[in-house]
Amino acid sequence: MGVKVTAVKGVLIGLAVLSGFILSRLGLPASFLTGPLLVAAFFAVTNRSVIRFNLFIYRLAQSVIGVMLSFTITGKSLQTIVANWLPVVTLVVTMLAPTTLIGVGLRRFANLQAGTALLGALPGLFWVGGRNHAWPL
Repeated sequence: MGVKVTAVKGVLIGLAVLSGFILSRLGLPASFLTGPLLVAAFFAVTNRSVIRFNLFIYRLAQSVIGVMLSFTITGKSLQTIVANWLPVVTLVVTMLAPTTLIGVGLRRFANLQAGTALLGALPGLFWVGGRNHAWPL
């Protein structure tokens, strides 16, 4: 791994953490999920080369996401979901039906594997094939 790749990884991680702190100071909910997501999205759309993180870093990031999500789900939020089950179920079905059709279309017209196309089209999900744990950069 070259010095440039290591430096870019450091900058990427630093920007992700900094964006989380900035959004937190602004009082936005889930700031440490949203901030790094925005940084990753920015780097993904700039058509830069792919920077690969090792499996430990990938699993650490997934663990942090799980912990952050667990902090946002409370007993009160679950009570709200139960009290409003019909709109919640309607929203879930409304989102899953068209995204499933989009996934089927991607599989057919973009020549993607079925799992990649279907899971990649669902909101909030992405498919990482095999060991390729990469962030576009």
